[in-house]
Amino acid sequence: MSTDAVEALAFFFGVATTAWAAAFAWGKWLKHRYDEEKLSAPKSAVEAERLAQLETAVEALAVEVERLGEAQRYTVKVLEERLPRALSAGRSGQPGEGGRVVTPH
Repeated sequence: MSTDAVEALAFFFGVATTAWAAAFAWGKWLKHRYDEEKLSAPKSAVEAERLAQLETAVEALAVEVERLGEAQRYTVKVLEERLPRALSAGRSGQPGEGGRVVTPH
C-alpha cells in the first residue's frame, strides 16, 4: 500500500468513528430525554414512603457526620494546647535539635 492509501484509509476510519460516536450519543439522548419526566414523580405510595425514609436516613447521617467533625476539631484544639507544653518539657536540651522531631521514614 502506498502512503497516500494509508493516509486516506486512516482519515476515512477517523471520520467514520467520529460520526458513529456522535450518532450513538445523539440516539441515546433522543431515547432518554423523556425518561426524566418519568423519574420525577414516584410511581406508587410505597416508593414515596421509601424515598421519605431514605431522605430521613440521609439527614440523620449528615447530623452524625457533623458531630464527628466537631469532635475532631475539639480534639485537635486540645492537642494543640497541650502538645507544645509536653514537647518543651520533654526536650533534652541538646544543641542542634531545635525542637524538631525527625521520623525514621
